[in-house]
Amino acid sequence: MEEMLRVLVEGLVNEPEKIEIGSRKEGNVTTLELKVARRWHGKSYWQARENCKVNTYTYESLWCKIQRKNKCRYSWLGDKMVDYFEIGHIDNTHGLKGEMKVRNYSNNPKRFEELKNVLVEKNGTYIDYQIESVRYQKDIVLLKFQGIDTIEDAEKLKGNYIYIKREDAQTLQEGEYYVADLIGSEVYENDTLIGVLDNIFTAGAADVYVIKRKGKDDLLLPALKNVVLETDVENKKIKVAIPDGLR
Repeated sequence: MEEMLRVLVEGLVNEPEKIEIGSRKEGNVTTLELKVARRWHGKSYWQARENCKVNTYTYESLWCKIQRKNKCRYSWLGDKMVDYFEIGHIDNTHGLKGEMKVRNYSNNPKRFEELKNVLVEKNGTYIDYQIESVRYQKDIVLLKFQGIDTIEDAEKLKGNYIYIKREDAQTLQEGEYYVADLIGSEVYENDTLIGVLDNIFTAGAADVYVIKRKGKDDLLLPALKNVVLETDVENKKIKVAIPDGLR
């Protein structure tokens, strides 16, 4: 994992002078602290912890939490395009009037404000709910559905995942893909099958691909242009160039 972060830094920061990586483990969560030192020139990719004068060093920190036990879930059915995209999880109830604490899986922190309806998956069935209100408690979304007016009502939805239909998904820009369409893709290097894309998580400035390999540990690859060379969503194939330090 540390070697993957070094590759990530070298792909995003011009001529890093020094890289330091620290880590600590809290239960199932490993927290990594990445410190990058470089001379003050060019574009800064992350906000500097402190501003320094020319020819001195700027230290930048990136925190990422990787929870291996409960990895993100995505809807993928064999070689078929999925109809529903997972955008959140109902972690708990909030208060007595039907509000729920929701973990937002979208890269848009205000995503639920843009939606009128969502689907809650329960025992394999997708149930449509109309959003009544959205507010926030730090990084947690406090969501209220119409018809869910008591803590007892909200309790019944606790632990379930929230989806939207494909047609309600955000519009993609060139070079962007829905995560659900990438999961399950075969990953190749020089026409040699490396494994299958099993998961994607975000580590600061870039996504990281988790590739399941037969008889080997999972391979973690930063989604940089010099690493992920070609993506064929229709045929579910991805071509990569694996940096030497990650093999």
